Amino acid sequence: ATGRRTCLRSAASYRFNATQGTTRKFRVEVGPARTAPLAIIGTRVANVGGTRGANAGYRFTFTATQEADVQVEIQTLTGRSLRKLETRATAGGESGVFWDGRTNQGAALPAGPYVVTISARDSEGVVVRASLPLTKVR
Repeated sequence: ATGRRTCLRSAASYRFNATQGTTRKFRVEVGPARTAPLAIIGTRVANVGGTRGANAGYRFTFTATQEADVQVEIQTLTGRSLRKLETRATAGGESGVFWDGRTNQGAALPAGPYVVTISARDSEGVVVRASLPLTKVR
């Protein structure tokens, strides 16, 4: 009902609160053992839309070697966080997020250099990061 996924490799149990009169369905998936460690590869950034277009922004794409929860963070060169975006990556497939060029508070960022950090966390809690430069243009 919620779409929530829980890896039983890293959790000893799973609990939920049942509401009287509701039906819950669970699906258990068994997959092959992992052979490759979690990594983020093939990172790219592309300017999307025109300089004056309503949909102007940036698309960040990457490939994760395993399923993972991913956070894309746009930062200043000094490391101050300006925007955080989240997505879910599938193993071996290209994933991506769109950024509209704004902060978490909705303010438009000026043209200039920034750092994009992509962090992936697998079901066992392993975290890996990849960073790439971004120059925001007018």
